Amino acid sequence: DAEIARQQQALGWQMNLTVDRSLVKIAILDRDNLPMTGLDIRAVLQRPTDEAGDQVLELHEAGAGIYMANTTIGGGVWVADITAEGAARKPVRFVRRIFVK
Repeated sequence: DAEIARQQQALGWQMNLTVDRSLVKIAILDRDNLPMTGLDIRAVLQRPTDEAGDQVLELHEAGAGIYMANTTIGGGVWVADITAEGAARKPVRFVRRIFVK
């Protein structure tokens, strides 16, 4: 929905996603480039052509604004659908197309 996208953009959150075959790492910053701590982060890794390989990950906070999950990810193209939410905050969603070597 366009209105939800505008609301999310107005928050100014930034997300940096790093993925390799054994680790998903997400850094989230607010509009002032400060780390967003205390968030609940859920990531769904999906193959664009095959739903059978979807992976749902719950990430843990590993440092200020850094969230990680250990996993096993096959190589190739994935879509990362990430939801971040915390106390008194509406969920924010990020969707990224990624390539895992």
